[in-house]
Amino acid sequence: THLYLSRNNLGYIPPEIGNINTLIYLSLNSNSLVELPPEIGNLTNLTHLTLGSNSLSYLPHEISNLNNLTVLGLIANDLGNVSFEIGSLNKLTELGLGYNDLSYVPSEIGNLTSLINLGLEGNSLNYLPREIGNLTSLRRLYLNNNTLSHLPSEIGNLTELRELYLTDNSFSNLPHEIGILTNLERLTMDAELWEQIPDEVRRLGTPTVVVTYIRNQAQWHLRRMVGSAVLMGAGVITVILLLVRRRRLGRKPKQKRGEG
Repeated sequence: THLYLSRNNLGYIPPEIGNINTLIYLSLNSNSLVELPPEIGNLTNLTHLTLGSNSLSYLPHEISNLNNLTVLGLIANDLGNVSFEIGSLNKLTELGLGYNDLSYVPSEIGNLTSLINLGLEGNSLNYLPREIGNLTSLRRLYLNNNTLSHLPSEIGNLTELRELYLTDNSFSNLPHEIGILTNLERLTMDAELWEQIPDEVRRLGTPTVVVTYIRNQAQWHLRRMVGSAVLMGAGVITVILLLVRRRRLGRKPKQKRGEG
């Protein structure tokens, strides 16, 4: 049921591994693997599959058959993309894709609604799909060491998020939606963003205080948007009333029959 083959010098895994259909836990970290046999998809009882620190450049399509997986570790490989089929692994609670060569993640990642930990650090991501907001069970999100310039507004849907790592990206400002994340306890960010926060807040120096500041900024931003909408609505109503009044004043009263 458990097979540990980590830290060897394995260059390949024989296809016969697919015959061990009682496997629950398979560890292949720190080897020299460049590919996995398609027969890996026969291990439908697997709950843990760790493949970190290898040289995998792709995953076989059959990985989508492992629908009992709760942990999939692929950190420090050579993955250039992640197939949309990963979206079928909807029991995953932990997915490690850090330190690969990813330039994007597929929108199907939004199907992994049981995820608690998601590692995307150390890639070349310049955007996240809006479907990231579907991961409402997520508690830790690692986005550091990428080329992200913004986050989708749907980040505000991650109401269970406790930790968010944003250092070494290309953000020019802090997304207001971060302030909606009322459970956020830890936030890391670049010095440029840190300097945007007033001195009196920075001196307090705790992530919680910083997050509280962003939250207050978000609430102010929301109030301003609501206020603008109210003012705009009031202006439209005023214009309509003035037009109606002008029309009434300009209309001549009709004479009653028999008058004149």
